[in-house]
Amino acid sequence: MEYAVGTTKSMSMLHNLCEAGRAKLNRSLPRKGIWKIGCYDGVYYHGKARKEEIENALRFSVHPKFNELENDFNQFFSDIDFYTRYGQSGMRKVLFTGPPGTGKTTIAKALGAKYQDKYVFVYADDYFKDVCYAAAQKKIPVIIIAEEVDELYRADAGTLSFLDGADTPRNLPGHMLFFQRTILTGLIRASENALAELTESYL
Repeated sequence: MEYAVGTTKSMSMLHNLCEAGRAKLNRSLPRKGIWKIGCYDGVYYHGKARKEEIENALRFSVHPKFNELENDFNQFFSDIDFYTRYGQSGMRKVLFTGPPGTGKTTIAKALGAKYQDKYVFVYADDYFKDVCYAAAQKKIPVIIIAEEVDELYRADAGTLSFLDGADTPRNLPGHMLFFQRTILTGLIRASENALAELTESYL
């Protein structure tokens, strides 16, 4: 394409489509649904998860630890006043640990697929702090699904201050963060999915 003619809005959409793969970049945190964080020109944006991906995630609600996670999730948001009554930030951090193939990420995705019509779930690694600040500003509940926790604090030691409460934004509706940590216990065949070996602990 050598040149294009159009309105400012259409040119902006064409530029976004060429550079980021999307005609419209949603830079405001949605209030519900499942979204993925992308980055374009130094600014993060929210891209909606595909319908097929959501349907695929929902089938993992049969995971043996799903009910336990779901009960904790519902208890936290239904009793959020308990977690904010003394000025706390209202943040719940969940750490999944276990060997590869135990469902650490998929169990969180299944929760998102089930409650997407009521809450906003965001897949965010590097930008999870920005999502927390945006949710606190909008005063909406948010659930963030991150990846390997080790990679997060290696890149930025300030993340630890954010997670331990010193720099955590206060969000009265609550924000819940899911992290995972892979524990390798010898060689594991790629075909094995040891669901029973998934353990969880709370930071």
